[in-house]
Amino acid sequence: MFVVTSGQDFAGYACGSLYEVVTQMKIAENEDFLAKADYDHMYRQAEEISRMLSGLRRSLRH
Repeated sequence: MFVVTSGQDFAGYACGSLYEVVTQMKIAENEDFLAKADYDHMYRQAEEISRMLSGLRRSLRH
């Protein structure tokens, strides 16, 4: 169990979790459990979420 002490911590954990999901998506694609088109679509969504989390982290530093 982990304790979130700030919004910036939360955004950092969320970013790490997102990267874990992207890794699992790639494994699923490599093992033919996920179609390339679906992987590509979800990867683009993950990129957008990553940008949003990065912006959130920047805004919480100030």
